[in-house]
Order: sequence, then C-alpha cells, then structure tokens
Amino acid sequence: MSYNIESGTGGIGVPDGITMPGTECVSCHMHKGEVDGTNSLFYGGHGWSVFIHEPDGSTSAACTSCHLSMNADSAMGQVERWKADFTQLDSIAQFKVAEADTFMQSNSDSLKLVYLAEAHNNLSFAESDESGGFHNHNYSVALLNDAIAKADLIITGVEEPPTNLPLRFELAQNYPNPFNPITQIHYSLPINCWVTMKVFNILGQEVALLANGMQVAGYKSVNFNAANLPSGIYIYKLNAGTFTDVKKMLLVR
Repeated sequence: MSYNIESGTGGIGVPDGITMPGTECVSCHMHKGEVDGTNSLFYGGHGWSVFIHEPDGSTSAACTSCHLSMNADSAMGQVERWKADFTQLDSIAQFKVAEADTFMQSNSDSLKLVYLAEAHNNLSFAESDESGGFHNHNYSVALLNDAIAKADLIITGVEEPPTNLPLRFELAQNYPNPFNPITQIHYSLPINCWVTMKVFNILGQEVALLANGMQVAGYKSVNFNAANLPSGIYIYKLNAGTFTDVKKMLLVR
C-alpha cells in the first residue's frame, strides 16, 4: 500500500499525483551515509531508515542527496511536520466519516451510499501507508480531504465536490509583467490548506498582503494593485500548506 501511495494512484475521485517523480523506494531507504565508515555499511543499506546515526555522532539523511539546501536536522523537522499535519487531518477524517456512517444508518439514498463507500476507501487507503503521512504527503492529504468532503456531502447534501482539481501546487508568473499598476497572479492548490501570499520590495520589506486564510483546493488568482508604490522589482511569495515558492515582477511607471 505504501508503494501505491508513493506512486500516487488508487484513490477514488482523487486525481493521481506523484510528489517525487523518478524516486524509488531504494533511493531513500537504501541510501549510503555521508561520512567515512558510515553505519549504513553494517547492513548494506538495508536498514530502511531515511536517517542514519553515524559513528561520529552526526546524522545522515537521504533527503539531502536531492535537497541540497537541507541538512539532516531540517529534513527531520520537515518529516515530523508532515506527519503531524497528517495525524491532525486524519483525526478529522475519522470523525467525519463516523458521522456519515451514523447518518446513513437510516438512509437508503443510493448515491450517498456510493459516497460513503468512497470516503471509507480513501480514508483506509491513506491510513494504510506505513510512513504516517510522509510518503507522497500531498496525495495522502488529498485522500483525507476527499473523505472529509464526501462525508460532509452525505450529511449536508451540498453538491458533489469538484474532481477537476490541480495535481500539484504551482505559483505562476504574474501577468502582465512588467505591469502598471495592476497585475494578476495565478496559483494552484491540489488540497484545502492555509494560504498566505505576500509582496516584498527589493529590500525585503513587506508591502502587501494578498491572501491570508484557509482556501479550498482549485485554480486561484489574485490581483495586485501597486498604485501607491514606486517603480522597481518586487517579489511575491506563496505559502500554501507545506509548499513555498517565490517569483519576481517588475513595476514600470
């Protein structure tokens, strides 16, 4: 089941999505440590741990072989944050699906019974992964969010949630660029998450807050009006769940 999660397939009504294309199980779980005499040599790389405690007291992390900006500590911190996010969302999904179970005990609506089966499938699928929400984190979260949405749909009768959702987080280049004084920024959210978008001047000073709150998954856009700002290069930054990206734009008077 962990392999299927990592491959980003198997969910019902959830778009396929893979977080790390080209990465195989052995890429992380059979990596070689980064110091001479690494402890990974004792078991030929078969320890299956992403983190290796080395003889010199340091820790090696498989993550750092691809993510060069990370060290073992920051990699471990990211893993723990993803696991904590998953655990919190999983508890909500369990509660919501249990509510839907109770609601359907006296309801024979065939469509809602289908939704209930799909909610159970996606909840069980997400929980079957042995990483606790780390393997293909975005896809695991999408499975849980789908289970929550379908449980809510069963109880409230709100129309079916959309299925044409983005497969990945993305921050697009603003258009037009250069601009004067208004430009539009598009971004994509594959899951429901907390979104913050800020604009900074070249000195790193915040000049605008374009988004700050919980948003549902989908294709989004926001306008930036720089009528009160001088010409120059500005930087906009998107934080969405665990995703972060920045881009530059040019205001020309």
